[in-house]
Amino acid sequence: MSEDTIAKLPDPSGNSPDPLTDVIRSGARRLIEQAIEAELATLLAAFADHRPEDGRTRLVRHGHLPEREILTGIGPVAVKVPRVRDRKPGADKITFTPSILPRYLRKAKSVEELLPWLYLQGVSTGDFSEALAALLGPAAKGLSAKTITRLKADWWSEYEAWEKRDLGTSFHYRAKSWSKPRRVVAKVEFHPGELFPRVGFIVTNRSLPNERVLAFYNDRGTAEQHIKEGEHALEWTRLACMRFAANAVRLQLHALAYSPANFLRTLVSPEPIENWSLTSLRERLVKTGARLVRHARYAVFQLAEAALPREVFAGVLSLINGLRGPLPTALSA
Repeated sequence: MSEDTIAKLPDPSGNSPDPLTDVIRSGARRLIEQAIEAELATLLAAFADHRPEDGRTRLVRHGHLPEREILTGIGPVAVKVPRVRDRKPGADKITFTPSILPRYLRKAKSVEELLPWLYLQGVSTGDFSEALAALLGPAAKGLSAKTITRLKADWWSEYEAWEKRDLGTSFHYRAKSWSKPRRVVAKVEFHPGELFPRVGFIVTNRSLPNERVLAFYNDRGTAEQHIKEGEHALEWTRLACMRFAANAVRLQLHALAYSPANFLRTLVSPEPIENWSLTSLRERLVKTGARLVRHARYAVFQLAEAALPREVFAGVLSLINGLRGPLPTALSA
């Protein structure tokens, strides 16, 4: 019986055909067939000079495999895969299997990604076929309950393997904009009072152990914070001299000024301001602005509402006094 004598019956589901979907499906079929034909032509050209003892071409076309349907995101698409014949005698025969259409492929990857989504949305195993039919068309009922059960078992195995993966070592990752994979080191920090840890990632080209990579970039980050603080608090980027040596001396003087300021901040900052930057200390502690109101017998300093309270000033003075060492015995006598 030839294909010309087979009459297709109307769809018993009662759904009317969608002309737009048919056009898209027909175009998808042509694209798949063109890709397969191009891959076959490459294979035949590679063996064009390979001839057995009889002198004939080793690989020739040999009809098509039976037509099969592939379940895709636009529904089932019928495709035919060409077949080749290897004329060389022996058991090591060459066969043709398209890379985009493996031999046992029955559904596209986009459909495979749809199945876990349906499962997570609460669709039961017995309702998968109806859900796929509603999304991809009435001809998409190609999954049995047994297949869904097997897929769920595979997903669970992959999840268990993912849970047991080693997080103690670094790994290589390649983003779309990168020309090559790069080493990534995970940094996990546990902070008091927080339920979940903070996770950060460091992309590096260094071959040091993970602990030394973290220590290196932590020190580098601390140095960058010091540079930023000196730039804002001491304005040490104002190097207006025309000569390099003069600017170098200016920068060294700024660095010398930063060191005692940072030293005093560490030793004489009470608890309310112990984490302040040098910029905040300069603007709110050192350069405190006030308005002087003179009276006949007294004067009043009117401070802004944002000024530090008296207790903080007293705490700073107390810590400064605590830096003084005990007086020598001879002097105290």
